[in-house]
Amino acid sequence: LLHTEEPSSLHQLVGWMDMIGIDPEHRNIGIGRSLTEAFYRECKRRNAVMRIIAYNNDEKLAGFLESMGFTNSGVVIYKKD
Repeated sequence: LLHTEEPSSLHQLVGWMDMIGIDPEHRNIGIGRSLTEAFYRECKRRNAVMRIIAYNNDEKLAGFLESMGFTNSGVVIYKKD
C-alpha cells in the first residue's frame, strides 16, 4: 500500500492488485470474488483506494471486475525497453 497514483500533494494510499489466478478446476465457485473482496476490505480498513492492473484486451477479467462494481479508470502504462 505504498504506491500512489496521484501527485504527492494529493497523496492517497493505493492498494494494487496486479495478478490473480485461479486453477481452472476451481473456477466459477467464488474463489476469485472472495479474494478480491477480502483485498478490497483490507484496503478500506487501511483507508486506501483499490486499483487493479489488467490487460486492455482481457475481456473475461474485465467482465468479472465490472460485475463486482469496478470501472475502467482509463489509465494507460507506457514503457520503453
